[in-house]
Amino acid sequence: MTQPNRSTTRPVERGRADDRADAQEAIHQAIEVLRAKHQVRETSAFTILIQASVDAHMNVRDTASRIVADAHAAGRMADR
Repeated sequence: MTQPNRSTTRPVERGRADDRADAQEAIHQAIEVLRAKHQVRETSAFTILIQASVDAHMNVRDTASRIVADAHAAGRMADR
């Protein structure tokens, strides 16, 4: 059995890790926006995020990014 060429798999793995980190950061920021907007705990903010994602027929990462962008546009986010 041959071993995968690690030099070709590492950039893909690194890219996926970067994508995951970006998604996690967007979700975290969206939760903070929702917590401030609705004056709720983190778990409730996450539930709001999930419901918004379902309602918009979007994945959670994209919904989170939209919430953060909207908050920036509205001036709700401090320098983050």
